[in-house]
Amino acid sequence: AILSMLIAGMQTIIDGMFVGNVLGTHAMASINIAAPFMQLILGMSMIVSIGTQSFIGLRMGEGHIEKAQNAFKTFLYLILLVGGMYVYKNNFYLYDSNGHYVFVWIF
Repeated sequence: AILSMLIAGMQTIIDGMFVGNVLGTHAMASINIAAPFMQLILGMSMIVSIGTQSFIGLRMGEGHIEKAQNAFKTFLYLILLVGGMYVYKNNFYLYDSNGHYVFVWIF
């Protein structure tokens, strides 16, 4: 967990150095606006994944394999649901420079 947070922090610093030197100040401003949202997404994913891992480990240690499997299935369903909502929103509800919706498919 600590290593992943360190890598995420370094990613923000490296992005800032690259974008600031190569692409300019407006691009750097967009990175500064997006960085807190990226950290929020990273933090929420770590909370869910570490909590699920702990729960599964406890249940397996107690010998309740079926409860551990159910927790894993629930975690996968949550990931698929949140990921699907994220992809749906980002693929269908983007704006152009005039403020109109634009259909864009992003992979």
